Amino acid sequence: MAQSPAQDAADRPSWPDRLGWVGLALVPSALLTAFTTHVTTDVASAPLLWVLPLSLYLLTFVIVFRDRLLIPRQLLLALHLISVAAALWALSQTKHESWGVMALTGVCVFFLSAMVAHRTLYEARPAARYLTEFYLWMALGGALGGLSAALIAPRIFTEVFEYPLLLALSMACRPGVFSVAAMRRGVGSAASLLGYVLPIPASWRTPELTTKDKERLLMAWLLFAAGLLIIYWVPWAIPRLGIRTADWGTTPVVVGILVAVLVLDFFSPPRQLLAALLVFCALIWLPSGVKRGEAQRSYFGVYRVQTSSDGMYHTLIHGTTLHGAQRIRNDLDELVNDTKPATYYYPGSPMAQTIAIVRERVGEGKGRYGVTGLGSGSLACHSKPGESWRFFEIDPVIIGIASNPEYFTFLKTCQPQPDIVLGDARLTIAKEKNESFDLIIVDAFSSDAVPVHLMTAEAIRLYLDKVTENGIVLLHISNRYLDLDSVLGATIKKVPDAYGMLISDDTADGSYAQSTSTVALFAKSEEALEPFRQLETVSELDSGGLKPWTDDYSDILGPFLTKRGYKWGTAE
Repeated sequence: MAQSPAQDAADRPSWPDRLGWVGLALVPSALLTAFTTHVTTDVASAPLLWVLPLSLYLLTFVIVFRDRLLIPRQLLLALHLISVAAALWALSQTKHESWGVMALTGVCVFFLSAMVAHRTLYEARPAARYLTEFYLWMALGGALGGLSAALIAPRIFTEVFEYPLLLALSMACRPGVFSVAAMRRGVGSAASLLGYVLPIPASWRTPELTTKDKERLLMAWLLFAAGLLIIYWVPWAIPRLGIRTADWGTTPVVVGILVAVLVLDFFSPPRQLLAALLVFCALIWLPSGVKRGEAQRSYFGVYRVQTSSDGMYHTLIHGTTLHGAQRIRNDLDELVNDTKPATYYYPGSPMAQTIAIVRERVGEGKGRYGVTGLGSGSLACHSKPGESWRFFEIDPVIIGIASNPEYFTFLKTCQPQPDIVLGDARLTIAKEKNESFDLIIVDAFSSDAVPVHLMTAEAIRLYLDKVTENGIVLLHISNRYLDLDSVLGATIKKVPDAYGMLISDDTADGSYAQSTSTVALFAKSEEALEPFRQLETVSELDSGGLKPWTDDYSDILGPFLTKRGYKWGTAE
């Protein structure tokens, strides 16, 4: 039976409807990208870590795009609220971080936020004749979400602010917040209220504010004002009142108060959204897990050059990992230009010992050295006059940091005109002549994440092709999360005519001056490795039951578990 023109006009989607569909699809899609980027920055850039969140994202459509929801609606909303509150509070502190807790809360809040948004999206679907348009707008929202988190956010935010922002915006995806009627009523009421003090066009205003509308607006304004006062005054008042916050800091206290408002205001979704946005403001204005000081950002992560708490060092932090340090003050608190390499590169480190043995073999003032990963430029000060050192770096931001003497002076002092090749090391090293390096150092980590393509059997074969007959390939494999020792122990078996060993450093004091590290050495013959076997901390490579990494296969779960003492499979 044909619909009447009036009924057809009533069913036809309006532009607020279409924008609502786009928004409801955008938030979970952007959250997928933001959360996955966060995980892969700290663990590894590997397909597996993208597949799991993506699978959960797709699973939410299966669960909620149906007439009868598999989980009670109120339970879903309650779990979502608790997960958002827990995740935001976890982001508020920096001194008690745990990757396991962050990953668990991150997975839960992402999964539940996507379910809530997609359920609201399903309930907002139009009549059947407009479903094609509905799915088109939904696809556009998903695409915009991925683009905004992957391409736009790194350009406009200096730190990963999009993650807490999207957590807060997930509250806008709850029923009753993103509806057309609610948006019109909220905009109209706010315009009516502002019309008393601003020249707001009469057409934008609600004809007459009801008592209920006035109460809603009053509560929203009171919450907004109180939230700003909490963010500003609590950090100021706590130390002056003598209140002890142990080593947690004041930000968790501020966020805890706002999170309590978020949770307790369960029956007012618009005010919950406002409370979540106030939490976001606190996280980006106060020191927190996403606000750690002056930072620079690229598509490869967030970099911070900071002064150590004792004022003695400038440090380079990439994500959550220390990537270099330089002493700037002596024991008399005088400014100095100390270019002695520190952290993993100090004179007694495995890397320094390897450089010294290679130099003794080829002769001082001779030899060609290749380094993937510039960092703060520490390794430049291991060079000697007459030697050829080439650095392979993918990120222009790192080159700018290492070249800026206000941050680090390693390059300026030791190699004023450094030979730096910009681009992916796997591709740029492939263009070098075979047997042209005496030593290649692979130290190209992003935060604590592993660039898997630089550690495969094919990559190791490439490095060995580029070193001389007695040349050495060194891979820095210190890692908090993955058992890379066993990975390389399995991988070397896939590389013909390759020999390897490990050198560990357990004697470093763990300060900025000396950091413990583990490196793997590879060569074309056992004879080339013989001088290194005289070192006290040498050990043999062992697969530990893991499978080798190749360009076609890599396994993150295995080394993640074996790092924690679990056995994993059997090496092939």
